[in-house]
Parts: sequence; C-alpha cells; structure tokens
Amino acid sequence: MRLELHHKTARSLRRNEQLQFRIHSFRRREKLGRVPRWFPFPDDLNRLLHSAIPQSVFERWNDQRGQMGLPTFDPNRMYHMRPVPDERIGVTVDCRAVAPRIVAGLMEHRSQLHQIFDEPLDEQRWARVVSREWFVVAWPTPAPGAPMLTDIFEDLD
Repeated sequence: MRLELHHKTARSLRRNEQLQFRIHSFRRREKLGRVPRWFPFPDDLNRLLHSAIPQSVFERWNDQRGQMGLPTFDPNRMYHMRPVPDERIGVTVDCRAVAPRIVAGLMEHRSQLHQIFDEPLDEQRWARVVSREWFVVAWPTPAPGAPMLTDIFEDLD
C-alpha cells in the first residue's frame, strides 16, 4: 500500500510539475503575444485557481494579531503568509454556513493547529477566520473588470 501511495503521489507531482511548466510557458508566450490556439492544457481543465490571502485581509489580520500581543506575519520570512494584491483576487467564497464544520475538523486535528492559529484558542475567532476563502484565477486570465466570482464552479460549462 505504501509503495502504491508513493507511486500515485509521485505521478501527481509529475502532473503538477508539467502543469506548472505549461502555465509558465503560457504566461511567457502571453506576454509576448504569441499564444497558439493549440496550447497544451489538459482537455478537462476549464479554470485553474490558487488560494490566496488578499493584501487588505492580511494587513487587518496582522493588526489584530499585534493588538493581541501575538507575533505578526512577515511575508519575507520562510513559511509566513504572503498576501496578493486585492485586485488579483477573482473568487471569494462565503463559507459561513460550513464554518462550524471547519472548526470542528480543526479541533479533531490539533496536530496541525499551530500552523493556522496561536493561543488563545477561540472558536468564535476561528469561525470568523474560516468564513471566507479567496482564490486567484491563474488561468484563463480574467478579462479586465471581470466580476468577482462567488463559487469556484461559477460560470463553468
């Protein structure tokens, strides 16, 4: 089982590396105005997203952490959060309806808790933090002035 899992993980990593290379190549060609219609993305790929923290939220969270006497995040340090400019956010998902479930999951997996939250452990604060998720639309590049999507599957055929 372990070898099979490792093999599947290695295959997934290779596919991810290939996709990252394709995106990098696409961005380079896009900047040069040379994007062929046949550009090699998987046929079943309609949108590529990556999760992100908007700059405004990052600054608000850091201010709150400082007021609570907690260490603030430094985007220049390894493993610290790095925000993206607010205008790059293309999808904002309202997770308030499932926030209690997310918090319950965090409570069950406390070994990962230190990666996300510091003491004091406050379930209401957790629920607020996990009530929204943000994503950058990495591909296809959104049109200027495109509306903010509210679901990762919105407007997909």
